[in-house]
Amino acid sequence: MAWKQAEKEAEQLLGIGLGHQQVFEQVRLQHPDVKPKKIAEWLRQRPSNMAKDRYRTPHQVLLALVAISAALRIWSAFGHRTIDVEHAWRLIGLVPFATLFMAWALYRWNGQHFQWVGWMNILGVFGMMPVLTRLASEGLITLVEVSGIISVVIGVLALYLHSKAFPKYSFHKDPMGGPGRYEFRERS
Repeated sequence: MAWKQAEKEAEQLLGIGLGHQQVFEQVRLQHPDVKPKKIAEWLRQRPSNMAKDRYRTPHQVLLALVAISAALRIWSAFGHRTIDVEHAWRLIGLVPFATLFMAWALYRWNGQHFQWVGWMNILGVFGMMPVLTRLASEGLITLVEVSGIISVVIGVLALYLHSKAFPKYSFHKDPMGGPGRYEFRERS
């Protein structure tokens, strides 16, 4: 229960524009029963308002690429066929729900998901090597291969945003045996 209150308060403090270090100190003082590492890890996955404003355009491009990727996946499955009742049920089955949930998490600026989406889509580059060599030699690719290339671009953009928009913290032990200190470093 105390963690939920601390989380809500930290979200409000970030919302009014305080920096991560200020939010950490404030929440730590008002909720001493919550472990400092838990607060620090939670704050590490949340960007500041300044970072959201600064990286708004790449964030919107990322969301657009996720939507295009999902649309291409559905389009390649149906092609130019007409949709009747039986196909309508298949269409619902083809909706990439995992993509929709991930897009929602990306929309809400959840740092864990940026990192996860980035690495999972970057791993797709190994499967795209033959496609890229054929593109270089012949200059032709299919719609499915375009979707794969978009997936790799999504991964690169998600990792870029994760490395730039989300803060990093360090833990410094007290040499005299006192409690350690968490220090946030805002990324630029």
